[in-house]
Amino acid sequence: MFISVSLNRDAIDEPEPSLGNMGIKWFSIYAVLCIFVHHIFVFFLEAFKLNEFYYTLTRSLLSVIFTFFVVLLVEFIFHNRKSG
Repeated sequence: MFISVSLNRDAIDEPEPSLGNMGIKWFSIYAVLCIFVHHIFVFFLEAFKLNEFYYTLTRSLLSVIFTFFVVLLVEFIFHNRKSG
């Protein structure tokens, strides 16, 4: 589902979502969507109540930012090793 929403089908030949295959723009959209949905689900499942909605949302967003930068770092490291 996320690949069809965030992916420009004409831009890539391989269906594997990676920085090398998708480019920075499409990979960023795809990664942030996936990470956001995952973290929202996990943090609200952990809290299991909506009375701390903004606190849980803030935790989720900060975690999304941190996780996205870690994913980008890993992608840049392994993308450079493949092409080098």
